[in-house]
Amino acid sequence: MINFVTILHFVSFTANVLLAAFIIGRNPKALLNRVCFLLIATFAFWCFYSARLTMAQNYDDAMFFINMSSIGWAFMPVASLWFCLALDKKGNILKNWVFIAATTLVAAVFVYAQWAGELFYTCVPASWGWTPIWKMSAAAYAYYFYNIVIAGILVYLLIDFGRKARSHSQKMQARILLITGIIAMALSSMTDIIFRIFDIRAVPDIADVFFVIGGFGIVYAVFKYGLMSLTPRVAAETILNTISDSIILLDTKMQIVYTNQATTALLGYSEKEIKGSHFSSVVTDKKATEDLLKDTLQAGSVNHELSYLSKSGKTIPVLIATSIIFNSEHNNIGIALSVKDITIRKQIEEALKQSEEKYRLVIENAREGVCIAVEGLCKFANRGILDMTGYSLEEFTSKPFIEFIHHNDRSRIAESYSKWISGIEVASSYTFRCISKSGDIRWMELSAVPIMWEGKPAALTLITDITERRQLQEEQQRVEKLESIGLLAGGIAHDFNNILTAILGNISLARLDAPPGSEVHENLEQAEKASLRAKELTKQLLTFSKGGAPMM
Repeated sequence: MINFVTILHFVSFTANVLLAAFIIGRNPKALLNRVCFLLIATFAFWCFYSARLTMAQNYDDAMFFINMSSIGWAFMPVASLWFCLALDKKGNILKNWVFIAATTLVAAVFVYAQWAGELFYTCVPASWGWTPIWKMSAAAYAYYFYNIVIAGILVYLLIDFGRKARSHSQKMQARILLITGIIAMALSSMTDIIFRIFDIRAVPDIADVFFVIGGFGIVYAVFKYGLMSLTPRVAAETILNTISDSIILLDTKMQIVYTNQATTALLGYSEKEIKGSHFSSVVTDKKATEDLLKDTLQAGSVNHELSYLSKSGKTIPVLIATSIIFNSEHNNIGIALSVKDITIRKQIEEALKQSEEKYRLVIENAREGVCIAVEGLCKFANRGILDMTGYSLEEFTSKPFIEFIHHNDRSRIAESYSKWISGIEVASSYTFRCISKSGDIRWMELSAVPIMWEGKPAALTLITDITERRQLQEEQQRVEKLESIGLLAGGIAHDFNNILTAILGNISLARLDAPPGSEVHENLEQAEKASLRAKELTKQLLTFSKGGAPMM
């Protein structure tokens, strides 16, 4: 027999069927739409057999309808879990067939438990039809626990979705679904579980009707905030909140009317705290801000560097690009700011500046000469090369470097430089003579590496003054020559001394045979004296060969 409760169940069934058709019709391919359709289908199935239960003619029919309705209320928590996972952008979990099979199996176990009489084991007549009676079994307590765990997970997922939402619309969607879901779960648990546990039978079983509240929440979220649909507003909010740069919209009074999540994250303010504030409250230089806005109104769009002032007082360097916002009638209604955090860039620039300064000091104070040659001119010269040559920086960088090289070395160095700049492989180290400002000739040793200087191929050269080294080398060579001469002289002196000894001996013997006073005797005496003088010269050569000074 049809009564008010029957009508209530059928109205709920009809509403769920229409809602399911509406949801799947909006986007049949979307995962969220499909799992939402499945969830509402479990509501509809539950409502249909709950309506049939109120019309059952006998006990057997009533138990059959109760058992059939278990397919709806046993699978409804699992379908709700799938829906919230899809909503919270955890759709990859739903692609795991092990997870799908496991959760489906849990729901199927409770359906089996109902058909086995372990949940609602009987029913009694009531003014609205039949009322099922819970069996206080292990299966019943497991079903209570199953619903509580799923409910906790659903609440967490909805809160997580709202927390991670990038737009106001998504936050409102999460809030609506959470509130309507909690209300539906609380009311349905009260009528179908708590009242039955305490044997309160004055209220009919209308848990399925209360879940229509959740359906209305979905409908409201769809029409009001674009749930499961892509509207220009939702798309715009999503895009703006996905952008990593800070986006701020100002009205004509320079008050902040919109900020994306990157802005609130950068400044540390919540959207409510910053909305309505004057833009000057979030920057450090008020005068620069006024100039920026003034230039924007005059030029239409500008780029400028400023510093944000965060809630904690931290200064954040930013690059701001501004543009005027016009309405359909081309009236100025505000200014859009695209703000990029350049903290890292500034840190890199500062690090490079410090590094450049450090190396500049090293190069400037190096004893070796460092210069950079571009197209035959020295574009850079350090103090070392200037001290070597005696020229000023202006003098050294105003003339072709070839003019500072000795004329006998110019053609060789010029030819090597020309080949080297052209990419032809040549020696990277050279020795040449340089003419200082005072006219002195200095010996230099040059090593070069290729670089780019102001967009042009150049030579970075390291020059060492080797004049003293060359002088030492020349002195060493002279000493070595003298040592060689000494060795040669010593050898000759020894040999000559031996010859003279033999000559003197023979002269002495010949004098003994010659009559004294004779011409032969006198000639032999003169020869002996000459030999003695030669022997003395030989002695001086021996002294010289040993490093001594000969006696003249």
